[in-house]
Amino acid sequence: MKKVSWLSVVSLAPLALLAACGGTAVDPAETVQTVKDTETAQLQSLAAKDVDGVMRYYADDAVIVTPGAAPATGKAAIQNALAGLMEDPNLAVEMQQGEGWAAQSGELAVTTSDGTMTVTDPETGEATVVPMRNQTVWYKATGDTWKIVSEYNVDLTPVSAEAEAMAAE
Repeated sequence: MKKVSWLSVVSLAPLALLAACGGTAVDPAETVQTVKDTETAQLQSLAAKDVDGVMRYYADDAVIVTPGAAPATGKAAIQNALAGLMEDPNLAVEMQQGEGWAAQSGELAVTTSDGTMTVTDPETGEATVVPMRNQTVWYKATGDTWKIVSEYNVDLTPVSAEAEAMAAE
């Protein structure tokens, strides 16, 4: 019978403990797809102008940044901002999901998308289409529930040459 040296056991013990602490690795591609499916459901709620349906996807301390508005922090501020937006009769959002990334732990993910948002121009009263880019950070809350912790939306409307010149000064 061959004896196992204590040195071998002691040197391998930390590796075994580290592996046990790391939990089961999750396929990042599967996580990204799950989060994108969640994002699609949120966009469907937005299209239906269902404020409660949209809000169920935000963490209590989430932050959302939208063009032309101050950042909204917390569910109450986000709901207030979105409720006003959803009252717009011209509101329409079309997004094409882009790349996404997820941690191997399966606890954190980032999604991106490009698209347009149609809203009423406050100066003309006419519908205007705003090209946008979005980046959203999600975390796994409980079970299979994903929540938004940070959403950043950027207006991609081309800047006029005059505005660029003023910014350069």
